[in-house]
Amino acid sequence: MPTQRRYPLKSKEAKQIIEEASKTLKLPLDDKAIVEVVESDVGEIYLIGGKPQLFKSGNRVFPTLLFAEFIAKSPQNRG
Repeated sequence: MPTQRRYPLKSKEAKQIIEEASKTLKLPLDDKAIVEVVESDVGEIYLIGGKPQLFKSGNRVFPTLLFAEFIAKSPQNRG
C-alpha cells in the first residue's frame, strides 16, 4: 500500500519553492498562498491554495497536469 503524508510548509520554505518554480516556469505564482506538501512514494505534490499545482521528483519541479493556470498561460497557448 502506498504511503502518503500531508503537511503545510513553513512560510520560508513555501516562498523558496514558489520562487524556484516561478523562475523555472517563467510564470508568476502566488507567493502568499498557503503551500502544503503531499509526500508519496513517487515524489512530492505541492498544493498551492489547496490546488495540486506542482510536482517535485528528485531536484526538479514540474507543473501538474491539473495546473490550469500554467496551461492557460503557457507560450504554446498564446496566439
